[in-house]
Amino acid sequence: MIKGERVELRPVTEADLVRLFEWRNDEEVARWAAGSEAAEYSNLPLESLRAMYAEAVRGTRPSDNLRGCVFSVYTLGGVHIGTCDYRDGRPDPKQTDDRSDGSDRRRTWRLR
Repeated sequence: MIKGERVELRPVTEADLVRLFEWRNDEEVARWAAGSEAAEYSNLPLESLRAMYAEAVRGTRPSDNLRGCVFSVYTLGGVHIGTCDYRDGRPDPKQTDDRSDGSDRRRTWRLR
């Protein structure tokens, strides 16, 4: 969890996905979030949303470069208010990802 002065970033949970599904399928929210492309943004099936976040959260993409780059945004009072993600992120090339020692070391990311 990453905590700021007003919000905190948390890993995406199953409960978050249900709320995201509701938001994406709300015409007003979709209009504000996607502007003129609201029709493409809304009416996304829940299973499609789950698959999309599985790729981003668990790193099931072939390159696995975006693992852990999607977060849920919560108020400090615990209210889920949205999501955020890294764009154009890549692992620091100086850091290895060998965790054979059993450590739970996190990767360092650089933005392009």
